[in-house]
Amino acid sequence: MRSTYTIRGACCLMLVAAVSACDGSCSRDAEPDGRATHSAVFCGQTLNSDETEVQCEHSDVSDLTPLVGLSNLERLDLTATRTADLTPLAGLSKLKELDLTLTHVVSLKPLAGL
Repeated sequence: MRSTYTIRGACCLMLVAAVSACDGSCSRDAEPDGRATHSAVFCGQTLNSDETEVQCEHSDVSDLTPLVGLSNLERLDLTATRTADLTPLAGLSKLKELDLTLTHVVSLKPLAGL
């Protein structure tokens, strides 16, 4: 399934895709049935692999790497963050809404395959 992105405004980027970000770390655990799960601390939040929406607004976050394993993520709000590189989001195939208002993002190329 291919996501549709829209860009609005000369000074900011608005996309249709979503999650929340802030500095953090990732870890992998296992469910009782043995399946691996992904959890990440991001923007002061502990996120699990089943998260569908993340909000991280007005933060110094710049590294989106903790979001890599959030395969169910559909909505991500990074408004007014220091985010510049969207490469960690490239594998998030369910991402539909992404708000990049007032970020440092200059290229959407990492999202081309979504």
